Order: sequence, then structure tokens, then C-alpha cells
Amino acid sequence: MKNRFLIIFFAIISNCVFSQTWHSVGNGIGKFGYIKCLKEFNDTLYLGGVIEKDSNAIGNGIISFDGSHFDSLGCGPDGVIYNMDIFKDGRIYVVGNFYRICGDPSFNYIAQWNGTKWEQFTGAIPVMSDIEVVKLFNNQLYFGGSFFNINGMAVHRIASWDGVSWHDVGGGVWDPMPCFITDMAVYKGKLIVVGNFIKAGSINANYIASWDGTKWDSLGGGLNDNPTCLYVDTTHDLLYVGGYFTQADTLSAHGLAMWNGTNWSVPFRQCITPYPKSISIFNNKLYVGGEATSNPPSAQDTIFSCWDGTKWKKIIGPNGDINALSVYKGNLYVGGQFSNISGDTAIKYIACYGNSCPLNVGLNEVKKDQTEYLWQNIPNPFSSTTSIPYFVPKGNIGSIQIVDATGNLMKIYKLSEGKNNLDISLAQLNPGIYYYSIFINGIKKQTLKMMVN
Repeated sequence: MKNRFLIIFFAIISNCVFSQTWHSVGNGIGKFGYIKCLKEFNDTLYLGGVIEKDSNAIGNGIISFDGSHFDSLGCGPDGVIYNMDIFKDGRIYVVGNFYRICGDPSFNYIAQWNGTKWEQFTGAIPVMSDIEVVKLFNNQLYFGGSFFNINGMAVHRIASWDGVSWHDVGGGVWDPMPCFITDMAVYKGKLIVVGNFIKAGSINANYIASWDGTKWDSLGGGLNDNPTCLYVDTTHDLLYVGGYFTQADTLSAHGLAMWNGTNWSVPFRQCITPYPKSISIFNNKLYVGGEATSNPPSAQDTIFSCWDGTKWKKIIGPNGDINALSVYKGNLYVGGQFSNISGDTAIKYIACYGNSCPLNVGLNEVKKDQTEYLWQNIPNPFSSTTSIPYFVPKGNIGSIQIVDATGNLMKIYKLSEGKNNLDISLAQLNPGIYYYSIFINGIKKQTLKMMVN
């Protein structure tokens, strides 16, 4: 069985020919930023991370790419996008460390993109704790990170959302501190979870565990240190795990190992990328991207490498960490914290590696509206009346909607054109926090918070 397993693996990476070349992807993503994740949905590649605007770049936290053009998905989140997945309702759910979208402060940690606009996530969310990863499994979205409470329910770093309610996942993962989840993948009908933990529910798991929808299980003897990434080879039904570990069960692993559903294997000797953060198979070759071992990165760092069946080969190019790899339309897209490829500063944070990379990539941006439409109400807090300054451009239809802290619509006011004040009395409302949003021609433009004493 072992020899058969090795033959399958070597068939994957045989005849490794390093003829691919690096190419820029348009003008990159800006003067400063990095790519944290790359995900393909509906023939579109989505790039998440920190994406700062400049005169040539678009997006803020997330952008999409169709092979020819970028799109900024409107305003986008104001912070870091760590991960994303598509739900059964067709919406793309993004998670990360962000607090606003298009200036609206009612978005925290989780948001959903319906293909046209951003929508608030309807469920309660973790407070003051990052969500690192989201994954669809058994028609539920599983969220993992460092959080330990959702809406008063103890969930211990992982919880599932069925579209209506949150659920505990078998008691979550435990120990040591800090305890967190770094990645998840679906493999052989189970959710594979990795991170800094040694228990899942009541079992010993050692940094990696599987969840079948009912109970936790270990993967052999597990690992001896924190894994950072997972990759499922659907062609050969293998699971790759990368990270900081040096041992998989009883085998010497050096940061990279394979699981076939029953046993661990390390047929590729010691990986020369010391701390893998991303894994992919491209043109039947195994590619690994990881961390630079020096700061700033030096020419001696092996950040990107490929296994040729007998030895590892260093791929020259990126000058910083590689966080994400994705095969899209016949090419390998590489995202990370690199500011140049082999000294070429036109290739930064996102690059295409292959023989058919698109040229003359353009911008297809939905421009962000810079107009100020709404200002803070005066006085705030208030107990009887308050005044909300607003602006409605001539020839446009404006309205203000007020919702409570749970998102229930309380009031709608029609607005006049021009710059005016909306004087309102809300004495009938209970004391608490409320949000008011201005809509221009039916599109929400800005949201602010007010308090009733």
C-alpha cells in the first residue's frame, strides 16, 4: 500500500519543467497592501487582504478579477479580509478585522456580498475577536478564529451558521493559550480544522482534527506544532498540510505532510520553504509558498519552491511572504506581502505565474462616491428632539431610515433637495443605540449612530 501511495504522488509531479514566467496583473493593488487569500467563485477570482487605493488601484479589503478586468465591489471593507466562502444562498461571505463598509459602521468581522451590493450579516457576531476563516460544510457556514463567545453562547474558537441560527461545534477546540484556528477544508466528507490547539471537544487532537457534523475525530497522532494551511488535491484525493510543525504522527515532516484519510506520509523529503503558508498543484507540479526567514527578505530566502519528483527547486522572484496560491484560467496566481518580483516593482502583492498570463489587464471600477450626504445629529445623545444635517443633490430622491441596534426598521423620512436639517422627535423610542442611514435614489450612502437617553 505504501509503495502504491508513493507512485501516485510521484505521478502528480513527474516531468516537472520550470518554463513558467512571472507577469504583473494590471497595475497591482496599490502603493501599499498585501493579499491574504485568493478564492474562485463562479469563474471569478476574488482577492482579499489589505488593498489601499492610489491613482491606479482599486478596492479596499477585497477586489475581484475576471481574467481581464478588476472590479472594486463598491466601497469594500475598511480593514483586512482574511478569508471568504460562498454560501448556499449564493452570497459571498467575507471575514476579517474590519468595522465599516462604505462608511457604514454596522459591519463588523463578517459581511456578505450578494453580487451587486454589500449586506449586513444578520447573526450576532463575536466581540473583539478576529475571525480567521470561513468554510461551507453540510450546508452550513463554519467560522473559525480566536473568538470564544457568540451572542452569549460559549463556542470556543469555532461555530456554525445555518442561515438563521448559530450552533456550537462539539464543544470547539481547546488548549494551549493562545488557542485559535488558522484554516479549514472539506476532505472525504469531513471538515478538517487546523490551528493552535491540542483538544477538539473531549478528544486529543494535536493541532488538527476532523468534524463529521456530529463528532470530532483525530488524524492519527496529529502534528507537533501549529499548521497554517490546508490544500485538497481532488484529483488524487489527498490532503496537504503546511505550517510550523516538524513531525506528522511519528514521521519527520519539516513543515509539509500529506494525509490520505488513513495515514500520514512525507514522500517529498524536507521542504525547502521553511514555513509554508500556501500550497497548490499547478500543471501537475506541487508548489509551496511561505514566509521569508529574514527581515527584510534576502536572496537566500526560499519563499517559493516546487517539487520535481526527486528534489526541491527554488523559484526566484518574490521578495516577501506568499500567503495564497490559486490556479485560475490556466495560470497560477500568487498573492502575498511581496513588493516586487526579481526587482520589478510593477509586480507587487499579486502576480501571475504561467505561460498564458493575461496582458493589458484593465480596470473596471465602480467608483466610490466621495460626496458627503450625512452628518452627526445634534444633540447626541438626546431624550426628546434632535436635528440631523443632510444633503440631497438636485434632481435626486432622498430618504433617511432609522433602525434599532438589532437592525429593525423604526422610521422612514422623505427628504427635500439641497442641504437641510431633519428635525425629529423620538420620545416614543426606548433609550438605547440607533442607526440612521441616508438613501439617495434608493441606494444607501452613509450611516451614523445616535443614542436616545
